[in-house]
Amino acid sequence: MSADGFTDSSPAPSHTTGTIARVNTSGRFNCKRDIERFREAYLQEMQKDAPSPQAQFELAWCLTCSSNRGDLREGIELLQELIEAGYNRLDCIYYIALAHFRLGEYAKSRRRIEMLLRMQPNHRQGLSLQSIIVDKITTEGSLGIAIFASLAVGMFFVVRQVLKSNPYD
Repeated sequence: MSADGFTDSSPAPSHTTGTIARVNTSGRFNCKRDIERFREAYLQEMQKDAPSPQAQFELAWCLTCSSNRGDLREGIELLQELIEAGYNRLDCIYYIALAHFRLGEYAKSRRRIEMLLRMQPNHRQGLSLQSIIVDKITTEGSLGIAIFASLAVGMFFVVRQVLKSNPYD
């Protein structure tokens, strides 16, 4: 399990076929090992007159499972292109939200999940991710408030000490 609570060996989306089945014969997905395989399959598709959006989705999905920030950003871009083309909007939005979460961009992740849940209110993965996002935002918000309060108290004592030691009174 990675530091953000998600595994780097996530199962493939249930609707995917084709490349995932051909690339990953072991039945287990290993992000680091398989990114290049998915990339190769995607690049082969790009050589065709009409590349498969499925190959682009599979590469993007794989990239969103990575712990590498560059991979996550690339996955977001590929998924955004697919949304603009009208391909598999719900899954694309979910994986964009997941990538933003993994990047620590919780507000962006929450906006995407809210969009997804407006489209499909009972989306189980979306509801789970929404819960995790809310917990993370709440935890980090509480930590931020505690740090700010500590700084404010510290500044109060510094100012008080300076005022007490002011020789011009």
